[in-house]
Amino acid sequence: MAMGGEGAGGLSLEAMAAQVLCIGVEQGQEEAVEELVVAGLGSVHLFSSFLADPTAAVRRLNRWQAMALRSPAAAPLLVAVDEEGGPVVRLPRGETTLPSALAFGAIAAADRGLAAALARRAARAVAGRLRASGIHLDLAPVCDLLLADNPVVGNVS
Repeated sequence: MAMGGEGAGGLSLEAMAAQVLCIGVEQGQEEAVEELVVAGLGSVHLFSSFLADPTAAVRRLNRWQAMALRSPAAAPLLVAVDEEGGPVVRLPRGETTLPSALAFGAIAAADRGLAAALARRAARAVAGRLRASGIHLDLAPVCDLLLADNPVVGNVS
């Protein structure tokens, strides 16, 4: 591809660059984000304040998706959130509060099969809530190492 020319699918370099960007979104930033979506922004990472009113958040995400499809990239917007369970919860708490991965690990020490079954049920519950909210990607870690000298992980694991 020549510098300053067009890239894949006839997109400009600017449009291709916008597609690989992911920006964090908090409540109150919606208008600025809309300008970026119109320009072809590829992804957003939602924070708790944006999701405080679930109905408004879904309505806004639907609007952004329609805008993204009319952008230069004509591609859906990838929507991400960090929904880990335990103390790290971005969606408003519903009737079910899910345990942290550390809790599943404690169960696994006694019964691996039970822990795996419970973890699958929890994952399905989270996936259902994310899908209903218009969210495609959960940034929860696959594995944290709980070490005595690593207080950052704590009970988030």
